[in-house]
Amino acid sequence: FPVKAATNNNFPLLANYFLKWEITDTEAKQLAKWDLLILDMEVQEKSLPQLKKIREINPNIIILAYITPQEIRSDAESSYSTLRKQLNAGIPESWYLHNSAGSRVSWWSGTYLLNVTNVCPVKDTLKFNQYLVNFVVDKILSTGLWDGVYYDNAWDNITYFVGSDIDLDNNK
Repeated sequence: FPVKAATNNNFPLLANYFLKWEITDTEAKQLAKWDLLILDMEVQEKSLPQLKKIREINPNIIILAYITPQEIRSDAESSYSTLRKQLNAGIPESWYLHNSAGSRVSWWSGTYLLNVTNVCPVKDTLKFNQYLVNFVVDKILSTGLWDGVYYDNAWDNITYFVGSDIDLDNNK
């Protein structure tokens, strides 16, 4: 996918982090005023005309699709979010993070952590981190609506907020 170069050096450049799944026409006009816009990936499903309108109003805007790579909503299977349902449909229980008692690990209410590590169990030749990349490329970036992806909460370590009782390879 071609990357849009930040060639406008008129500073300051302004960014907006707007995570509603549905955007009104009025909001689209306001959001088009930004240089960088982070929108939830679900906007492509729930507000496609408004997403296209933002780009039409401001062809130089950089729009990133927001996704949390390390967790999924606990209601994703029955969620109002089409893309979260699709993502969830391919996630087996073995890709969730568990503690030594076999319980799913969570750090944010209403979500479960996923195993993004390279020791994640394999399902159908994939680990979760590979599955996520395929999902982002096939379901989000392939639409041509986005300039890139904003991965929120991608940490190098989670023990400071969930503790050390984490079974990464499901062997406890």
